[in-house]
Amino acid sequence: PGWTVELLPETSVPHSADSVNAAGVRIEHETAELIVAWKPVDIDLRELESMVSILTATGYLRVVSRLERSMPGLVILAKSSAAWSKLRRCIGEADGGLKAR
Repeated sequence: PGWTVELLPETSVPHSADSVNAAGVRIEHETAELIVAWKPVDIDLRELESMVSILTATGYLRVVSRLERSMPGLVILAKSSAAWSKLRRCIGEADGGLKAR
């Protein structure tokens, strides 16, 4: 008694490059270690990882930089766990945030 469970609808992820492009996601830069992608408003970071994976056929992708779902902007994604660790250290995320220099 007293508990209510609400099931939320599952977020759908586009399944083709055309639908990813239509959503506004695009690759701005790519190297052997990272991808910089444009994230439109109302796309969360897990959706972005899936969408970029569709565009690049990259198996491992993990977000390095963060943006709220409601904010558009550039997001860095690592192509390997080693690159993810290295990039997180570079931007100061590994120890809780950017440091004043």
